[in-house]
Amino acid sequence: MRYFITGTPGSGKTTIGKLLQEKGYGFVDSDHTPGLARWYNDKTGEAVPPNPTEDAEWYRQHSWNWDREKLKELLDSYGEKDVFVCGITSNQTNGLDLFDKVFLLTSNKEELRTRMLNRRNTADPEAIDTVFEWHDAFESEMILHGAIPIDSSQEPNIIVNEILFTKLS
Repeated sequence: MRYFITGTPGSGKTTIGKLLQEKGYGFVDSDHTPGLARWYNDKTGEAVPPNPTEDAEWYRQHSWNWDREKLKELLDSYGEKDVFVCGITSNQTNGLDLFDKVFLLTSNKEELRTRMLNRRNTADPEAIDTVFEWHDAFESEMILHGAIPIDSSQEPNIIVNEILFTKLS
């Protein structure tokens, strides 16, 4: 079966994916799988290199999108093995139908900001704050699309157990 774990940056997607991988499940980090997703200029639609400065205005003008066909090929390569794709893209609703279940790691904005600042020592706090411009709308949209919300403030192993319990039901 195919599962998608999403949430805003800093919600714990990669951590949860790695724990699932340790349990023997397939794990794909959509941010680090070559060719699966890339940055696009919102005005021109052209692919662009990553933002080296992490400037807030740059993020407002660009989108991180996955390639639906590459996502489908990747999922098909797992055959019958359970696989968890973890990540977030601007166009992820264009691909949710490829998954059997979608999990949304929900987050408290203050905790999320703290996590992001701690993992990116050189990040521009204003760039991090751009996440909060769309945080609530993103979580609401994902729930409307059928995502199963899971509180990301819990211990990672509790989150993994909740995902695996829900996966079986």
